[in-house]
Amino acid sequence: MLDARASSARVWSSPRLSVAFKHGFRSTLGGRRFSTTCAATTPLGDIVKGKVVVVGAGIAGLATARALSLAGMPCVVLERDSGPRKEGASIGLWPNAWRALDVLGVGDDLREVHPVCDRVELRGKDGSLLNSFTLDECDAPEKEYRGVARNGLLQALGKSLPQDCIKYDVGVEGLNTDSDFPILSTSEGEIKCSIVVGCDGVRSPIAESLGLSPPNYAGYSAIRGVAEFGSKGLPVSSSTLLNYWGAGVRFGMYEIGENKLYWFVSFNIPESLDKKTAEQIKEEALEYAEGFDPVVKDCVAATPLTSLSRSKLGDRWMVPGVSIGAGQVTLCGDAMHPMTPNLGQGGCLALEDAVVLARTLKAAGGVDGDRGEVAKALREYESVRTKRVMPLMVQSNVRGALLQLDKEPVVAARDLFVKFGFSPARFLDPGKFDCGDL
Repeated sequence: MLDARASSARVWSSPRLSVAFKHGFRSTLGGRRFSTTCAATTPLGDIVKGKVVVVGAGIAGLATARALSLAGMPCVVLERDSGPRKEGASIGLWPNAWRALDVLGVGDDLREVHPVCDRVELRGKDGSLLNSFTLDECDAPEKEYRGVARNGLLQALGKSLPQDCIKYDVGVEGLNTDSDFPILSTSEGEIKCSIVVGCDGVRSPIAESLGLSPPNYAGYSAIRGVAEFGSKGLPVSSSTLLNYWGAGVRFGMYEIGENKLYWFVSFNIPESLDKKTAEQIKEEALEYAEGFDPVVKDCVAATPLTSLSRSKLGDRWMVPGVSIGAGQVTLCGDAMHPMTPNLGQGGCLALEDAVVLARTLKAAGGVDGDRGEVAKALREYESVRTKRVMPLMVQSNVRGALLQLDKEPVVAARDLFVKFGFSPARFLDPGKFDCGDL
């Protein structure tokens, strides 16, 4: 499939791609400053030769690179930004994610600084308790849940990679799969690759080039932040995952260590492309906090502007078992399966993807394997992962629709059910998955 931004008429690596010296030298190309981490000037085509090319240095990309490295397959990560991402506020990691992180060798480092959450409280808008339970009450063999700072997770994965594995300031704009080998269209020209893994997020150019549609807007958006309480201490229990449910608006929060609380608010709103400043985002969150338990407003007020983000929420449904890649190209993480966050499984599934993909590629011989066998292996990986992900995507979508109900009588009925009819027995079911070893 040919992306309009990539021409198959030429396969070349830009001789202009300079790689900065570690002493901080920066060069200018076409009016844009760039730098990378390699110690000598090397054409990008030579850098990627004989390696799996991972597009994107987010959670999915760095986890995939780590898994590939552990499996003995050289790889290179191409990242659009000029340095390590400062991405998001926090991510909740359920047992399936911790299994994957242990396989990747970074689980224990993260456990040292992020406390366990072992209790869930479901509350009404005013703070009245609807239901509460401990994770020990759930029917699951493993019950580990921790909130982890996204930057901390990225740092743990990044420092585990071989030196010079990540190449910054290389934007990937599209992909051509019409040739024998995939051709990436990058900010530095077109490059011929052996294997490409698109880990470039919800709005993935690789997914678009493969013909996948953008995610469908779910009808609500979210603001996320991290409140810092310092020596005052946390205003809520340090081991509790808290939820406050209103009509069309809900807040959630949990500790991520160092007297910090991650929080989010999701709210029904028409889809819009309007951009807001951090000040406007905080003001908006404070407006949504009106009428909620006072602790909600306290958390928003204690949040530095630098930790705030605002995003539209949506998903892209697929037929389980379907092939989504082409040739020696596949996807991982949000690029493959963007989903709403109502199960807290998006990042967890990306970590699973990384381990399963690396094991699958290793069995097919990696970059040295027969191209046909590699392509066949990648389609099998996609089949396995879409069968795993799709039921969770639907479940998350349905849960979100119920939690975002905005008609007061229906909300009252929902809350009564949660108070008197809800059982936590299957609460941990989405995390009952073992990604296996490499």
